[in-house]
Amino acid sequence: MAARAAARLRPARAEHAGAGSGLLTLGPVARYLAEAEACAARA
Repeated sequence: MAARAAARLRPARAEHAGAGSGLLTLGPVARYLAEAEACAARA
């Protein structure tokens, strides 16, 4: 599941996660991508 998440996040690596309106942001996608890749590597 982590590998699948990482694959889906890679194209958005340079973006910020969250709502398109900017009302809600979850920070850089790169941070979540790094966590997903690390998790996938451990599996």
